[in-house]
Amino acid sequence: MAAFSDLINEFENRFHREIKAHNSLAPVDGTYAPFPETLDSKLATVLQNQGIEKLFAHQDAAFSTISADQDTLLVSHTASGKTLSFQHVQGIGPVTERRIKNDGFQDWTAIGGDGNLPVSDQIADALHDELPRSLAALNNQDIRDLIERFDTPEHWRIMAEFFKSAAYFDIETSGFGRFSDVTMIASLINGQLQTFTRHQDLDTFLDLLDDVPLLVSFNGNSFDVPKLLDHYHIPELPCPHLDLRWLCYHCGYRGGLKEIEEMLGISRPEIINGVNGDDATWLWERWELTDDADALQVLRRYCAADVLTMPAIVAYVLQARQISVPATMHDVPWELLETA
Repeated sequence: MAAFSDLINEFENRFHREIKAHNSLAPVDGTYAPFPETLDSKLATVLQNQGIEKLFAHQDAAFSTISADQDTLLVSHTASGKTLSFQHVQGIGPVTERRIKNDGFQDWTAIGGDGNLPVSDQIADALHDELPRSLAALNNQDIRDLIERFDTPEHWRIMAEFFKSAAYFDIETSGFGRFSDVTMIASLINGQLQTFTRHQDLDTFLDLLDDVPLLVSFNGNSFDVPKLLDHYHIPELPCPHLDLRWLCYHCGYRGGLKEIEEMLGISRPEIINGVNGDDATWLWERWELTDDADALQVLRRYCAADVLTMPAIVAYVLQARQISVPATMHDVPWELLETA
């Protein structure tokens, strides 16, 4: 507990300007039930071999309704805390949310139709209208819907739930003006690094997005995504998108990607260390005008480097939010640059 208290103190000291409230909830014991008599003995044996001797009460209730051939919606809370937040509902901010929770309504599933909520009738109606939709989106893993429902400061909760299936991308362009062209795209999908080049295979990247559950960029809402939509002549991406820049911003990590890398102690390899956006434009011009293969290779690696650091930055952001992530997620797989 001492180590955890130290972590809380460090977090409050570091992010005191961003923290609006700090409350401690008393631990609540789980509610359990024995294995149902009709549970297959082979399944019971498998569970017992893994140290599971009983079910949670909501699992037991779900087993009963499913066995009775009834439609069943089962919600289990996750560490991301999405179901603990009411601030995505219109009219609810930190103060109103705290009042709701102090009255015993700790999560989405606790809000019923009993009319005893400590809020106005208008806000109560908004809760009763919004929360079933939010639960449906969560259970259907409709990430695009969840992103639209949650305000940007709360998007970390979505990342905490789906970071294991996230894909990452970054683009380079022929300049920074309105009429500049996309010249290079790098992506990291299922641990596989790929680069796509103008006049060669840029369209291949768009095809990959049909199977991506969640796409992540840095500053993509302002730059990368509008550029892609213009390049591909499409109204929206075929997959949900989160902008890592704003997850960082609302966690106290502010600045450009490379500035945040420095804050977190992430060092780039010598082969691309010091290369910046202006260099990327020059490298493309050199490739296009002189067929300089070395310039193209440096550009590919520079673009790929931006993608490779993003999962590590996500790990630091989630860790700051007290979300557990694999320790290896903090390590940048620089060896993949050799494949760029």
